[in-house]
Amino acid sequence: PDDRFGYGIPNMRKAYDILAAQKLLRDMEKALGNKWIKAFPVPFKSELGILLKAPLTGRADIRLVDMAGRTLELKTLDITQDNFYTLSFSSAKTISSGAYTIQYADGKNKTSIQVLK
Repeated sequence: PDDRFGYGIPNMRKAYDILAAQKLLRDMEKALGNKWIKAFPVPFKSELGILLKAPLTGRADIRLVDMAGRTLELKTLDITQDNFYTLSFSSAKTISSGAYTIQYADGKNKTSIQVLK
């Protein structure tokens, strides 16, 4: 330290960015609760989003499937364990009203979520 700057000038932008990132992580964990994947909003109108906290490292497939079992859209992600990912399905704008399923599979874990439009 010196007489003019002490231990240095704080970089407030960097401090803000660090705190904002920590708040975002807390908000995502709160939104997921005890689950590791969530669809939002439910019911959806024109946009369907997915929030995912990766249960393991590897490749994951997330599908939007209609009630007849047809895949309407497929997203493939390279994921890292405990990282958060958000994605949206663009086909959600053009599909008709009804019930749909989000299917997640990563080789070890599988789950499905029912959503309504």
